[in-house]
Amino acid sequence: MPKLQETIMTCFKMTEVKKTLNFDECIAQGATILSAVVSPFMSVNSTKLKDYYPYKIVLTDNHADKSFTVVECGANYPSKKSITLTRDQDFILEAR
Repeated sequence: MPKLQETIMTCFKMTEVKKTLNFDECIAQGATILSAVVSPFMSVNSTKLKDYYPYKIVLTDNHADKSFTVVECGANYPSKKSITLTRDQDFILEAR
């Protein structure tokens, strides 16, 4: 875990990584649920985990003063979207 935390801090330019989850408990709970699912003696409700984008992703074409929303905040992850840009000269796209 220390190497993972170091990598996260480096990638996101953070000084500290919050450690509010107890990794041992998370692994134990996940193993318990999976064991119960395959057990013939237990009945477990079907669960489905979904991930989402926590931020809105917008591309801005600085020369044409146009913005394109690629992903809305809270959209399901992963997702796909196509944007076609036709230009006859160099351009700069800014992602936020």
